[in-house]
Amino acid sequence: MNSAALKERHYLHLSHKLQTMSQHLQSTQQHFVDVTRQLEHMRKLGAVHASQFMAVSRLLDREEEDHAREEGK
Repeated sequence: MNSAALKERHYLHLSHKLQTMSQHLQSTQQHFVDVTRQLEHMRKLGAVHASQFMAVSRLLDREEEDHAREEGK
């Protein structure tokens, strides 16, 4: 192969690699968008679970206080 043909082959290979990398970067960008959306949902889910935990804790504390009062009588 002559020098011009080798350069052309090299540039074609480089072009293909750059196209592949561009596709991967677009995919990565979409993954970041998905993760951002999922993190917002996880934040809301965490808040819901925390509020449920606090509500159950409050009910159990009341039951414990009621039980202690009944034993004290």
